[in-house]
Amino acid sequence: MSKETWLMLLNNMYRTLILNNRTYAAFNEKEVLPLVKHFSDKNVNEIFDPMSGYGTLVQYCEKFEIGTYCVELNTPSYLWQVLNNPQYSDIFISAIKQISERKKIWIVPKVRSEVSDEWYTDLGKEIILSLYRENENVFEHLVDKTFVETMSLALLLPFVSRLSCSLNGDVAHIKKGGLCVYYNYTDDYNHYLNELICDRLKKIKVNHKKNVIHQMTLGDCSKIQLPTKRFSSMITSPPYPNSRDYAKMFAPENYILDWLNGEGIIEMTSPETVTIGSNVVSGRVTGDIVSKSANEFINKIRDYKGTKKAMSDNKSYYVPYLKIILLIWKMHIVS
Repeated sequence: MSKETWLMLLNNMYRTLILNNRTYAAFNEKEVLPLVKHFSDKNVNEIFDPMSGYGTLVQYCEKFEIGTYCVELNTPSYLWQVLNNPQYSDIFISAIKQISERKKIWIVPKVRSEVSDEWYTDLGKEIILSLYRENENVFEHLVDKTFVETMSLALLLPFVSRLSCSLNGDVAHIKKGGLCVYYNYTDDYNHYLNELICDRLKKIKVNHKKNVIHQMTLGDCSKIQLPTKRFSSMITSPPYPNSRDYAKMFAPENYILDWLNGEGIIEMTSPETVTIGSNVVSGRVTGDIVSKSANEFINKIRDYKGTKKAMSDNKSYYVPYLKIILLIWKMHIVS
């Protein structure tokens, strides 16, 4: 199987992240760099991103030696942030070297392929579990025991759809059931580790300054306890209203997370709640915002003149959504 062919077996979202370093919903330099530079000029040393997605903000803040505090609800997205955190690059690179050296003991299936109506066959899950255990064995010597699970999952999860019985639709859809090809998966996994991930991490670490800290938290920003009076600057890209359910985009990965959790192997699970769609803010009391700068920002969104859909989305979704979040955060916003 050629490299191009097996890459097609990965979840579309991960393939796009790996090859293009962004997804259809990610920040781009034109939008974000001027904002980060603005905060840099004001000597800001940390930027808060409460809906941080795939952690794209981190790479822009790195250019200006600014730290970040990222909160993300979707577990696979959070783990992708961990995998790409410049602080952990050396650890992952060391782990990949050790894992690759143990390639000879990876499970070699007796069949080349299987067909199933489920996300995974028993054999597929057996292989994934063995790869996870290998990661655990390596990371337990590299990081604190409380972080072994997170690091092990972060490195493995982008590859698990290679062993799934699923079909990719467009970039945001994936269907359960189909053919899983086990043949040559060991070479594919080794290629994924070394040529896609390790090479990527080496590039990420080049310009990283060790004094720059990127803190990443898994959870719903409207429910978890956040530090009070800590943040003076925020950049974020809220979910699109009435659009995608990000959890469903990672259905094979979330299935594996829940299966491993159900087996008592890990504590992490797929997201319990979904924050996509205007139903999240429908009927919610938003209250009053006292911050002058926050109100100016919200008024600009409300008064934005664009397409009919854009203006409707702003009024019915973004304005109340942001007002709710700002009230719950209780964070300091510079006026």
